[in-house]
Amino acid sequence: MYLLNDAGGDTRFVAWGQMTGSQFDLVSSDGKSRLKGRLRNGVLDAEWIDEREGGRFQGTLSAERR
Repeated sequence: MYLLNDAGGDTRFVAWGQMTGSQFDLVSSDGKSRLKGRLRNGVLDAEWIDEREGGRFQGTLSAERR
């Protein structure tokens, strides 16, 4: 999965996890990031948690299929 933001940044997210109905909970392959939320009608709404040496970053992610 590639994630792009409006400011022009991007990141690649390789993960494993579960999806039940429209709900999902994914953990990155390195164990430092987590994406938890729902996918409904091509729209992804999720909470993003990213842990790095500089601290823990948490925010929301909303994306539509292009």
